[in-house]
Amino acid sequence: MPVEYTYYHLYNRGCNKEPIFFKDDHYLFLLRKIKENYQKFNLKIVAYCLMPNHYHLMVGAPVESSEPSEGFIEDAVRDQKLITQPSEGYPKVECTPKPSEGFNEDFYPNHKFYFTQPSEGWGKGFISISISRFMQNIFNSYVQTVNFDIKRKGTLFESKYKYIRIDKEEYLLQLVRYIHLNPVLAGLCIKPEDWQYSNCREWLGIRNGTLFNRDFFDTFFQTFDQYREFLDAYKDEKLMQKEMRKYGFDF
Repeated sequence: MPVEYTYYHLYNRGCNKEPIFFKDDHYLFLLRKIKENYQKFNLKIVAYCLMPNHYHLMVGAPVESSEPSEGFIEDAVRDQKLITQPSEGYPKVECTPKPSEGFNEDFYPNHKFYFTQPSEGWGKGFISISISRFMQNIFNSYVQTVNFDIKRKGTLFESKYKYIRIDKEEYLLQLVRYIHLNPVLAGLCIKPEDWQYSNCREWLGIRNGTLFNRDFFDTFFQTFDQYREFLDAYKDEKLMQKEMRKYGFDF
């Protein structure tokens, strides 16, 4: 029976927007950590782009029990009372999917948990357990290694990674294109395939890397040239930014 996957956009940036990669070896180290870990958690790496002071990952995870994102419990429970009024503009809904068995008892006995439902097509309340552990594995190791390598101390990122769960198929390719065009929009290169720290080259058939899911690609395109046409259909930066704001991005 085929495994059903949910797709996430994972992203973060450096503290005070400062660099998170200080040399080529740092990019390569993080890519190695991703390669070493994603299959352990049965994940799909769909698209990625590592930029000097931030990163974007689009990852598929098997549909499974999920855990609340950081801050969820504090938002849901204050002074041992259930917060019955969600954020302004959001309806209150019972947790879907349900927290893992024992969640209520392990954290706050005798409380029934709710989370707010975001705009149609996007979810932010719960994150795949597989992705949570995957991100913890690779970035704990990455930060320790970089700090040791350049003799620095303290936090490297501005916060815990952020994510958006993609609930509608029509948003998937828009996100892939946005990720691959990031270096172009930042003025780091003319063509997206010129930036070596993304998998745009795999999507265009230029490089045979392993951080690329051909099954996902084949779901939408029959040839690499078709993706090239889709990628080149981007014409205007402001228009693209306007479109991407519909999908939860802020520029």
